[in-house]
Amino acid sequence: MHTFAVARAVHGIEPLVATEIRRSRLGVVRGVRHREVWFEAAPGADLTVLRTADDVLLAAAVVDGIGHGRSALRRLALAARSVDLGGLTGSGVEVSASFVGRRNYTRFEIEDAVGAELARPLRLPYHSRRDGARPPREAMSWRVTIEGDRALIALRLADRPLHRRAYKTDSIRGTLHPPVAAAMAALGRLGGAGTVLDPCCGAGTTLIEARALAPGARLLGWLLYKSPGPRD
Repeated sequence: MHTFAVARAVHGIEPLVATEIRRSRLGVVRGVRHREVWFEAAPGADLTVLRTADDVLLAAAVVDGIGHGRSALRRLALAARSVDLGGLTGSGVEVSASFVGRRNYTRFEIEDAVGAELARPLRLPYHSRRDGARPPREAMSWRVTIEGDRALIALRLADRPLHRRAYKTDSIRGTLHPPVAAAMAALGRLGGAGTVLDPCCGAGTTLIEARALAPGARLLGWLLYKSPGPRD
C-alpha cells in the first residue's frame, strides 16, 4: 500500500526534488506545485533521507473548491474535522499555513480554523501562532497549503523540518540553505568523483551535502578570510 506524501522545497528546485524521489526509489511522483512535490511513497521507504527537500509531510486531506472568500475557512474546518486521527498522540497541536495569491483571509485564520478541529478529538491544546507566538517544539506539527482552488492538510513526518540538519549547530552570514546546497551538489553530477573542491566554502555546507553523493571523494574547501584592520 502506498502512502500519499508531499515534499516541500525552495521555489525553483521542485524538479530536482522530484528527480531525487525517483532516483532514490522513494516513490512515484504524481504532481509538482509551487514549492511542493506530491508523490506516492513506496512501502517502507524512509522519506527522511531526502536531501533537496525542506520538509516531508504525510497528506491527511486534499480539499477542492477552496475559493478566495471567507467561506473557505468553514470548508477547511470541515475537512480537518473529517481527518482520520487514529493512533496519533502528542502534547499539543500546531499548524502552519501558506497560500499562493491574494485571499480574503489570513494565514492565521486558516491555522486557527484547522488547528482547533484537529486538536478537539485528540483532547490536546491547540497552540496558535498569532501575535508572534511560538508553539512548543514537542507539539504535533501540521501544515496547510493552498494553491488555486485546492488545499492540502498534512502532518509533518519527522520531529523537525528536514532542512534543519543535525550538523548545522551554528551558522555564519551568507551560509547556504542545506537543501539548496544539496541541489547544487546534485547538479554537479558527483557520482564517482575522486575530489570535490569548493574554492569559497564558507561554513562548508556544500561540501557536507556533497559527501552524500560522493562518499568516497576527498573534500577540499578554501575559506577566504579578511583579517580585521585598524578601523574594523
